[in-house]
Amino acid sequence: MTQTEFLSNLQRYLSGYISQDSLSENITFYEHYFQEQIALGKKEEMICHALGDPRLIARSIIEQEKRINGSSSGIPGHATFSESTSSQEEPNGNSQNTQSSSAHTHVFRVPRVLSIIITLAIIILIIVLAVTLFSALLPFILVGILFWIVISFIRGISK
Repeated sequence: MTQTEFLSNLQRYLSGYISQDSLSENITFYEHYFQEQIALGKKEEMICHALGDPRLIARSIIEQEKRINGSSSGIPGHATFSESTSSQEEPNGNSQNTQSSSAHTHVFRVPRVLSIIITLAIIILIIVLAVTLFSALLPFILVGILFWIVISFIRGISK
């Protein structure tokens, strides 16, 4: 595959699925990438092979565009985890992500009811720990109070 075929296929697979601005931005990115790699002495066929299938790259770009625009298919209020599978190995050994500078997108949303339950559980745990500590120290406290009462009683009798 040549640079022209790669770019026309990528444009064809992206057309109608992402905005025109995003389409132009992505095509320009890959045009510059080809220019850089050709300047380094690489052949177009090697660059295309290293980039991979334009359909997969287009699918990754479309999915990223959906995530950015907020039209995810996840259930609102639930934890979601998505990981890019479109990272391609460049001929020079560097990883090239066709979506964005970050290969991973992690979004965790905790439902309100769950956050209330977790908060109550933490409060109960603190209370249980305080009661446990108090009950462990209670014998010493009682002995101290009893000792104080006995000393006070003895002082009262001796006066």
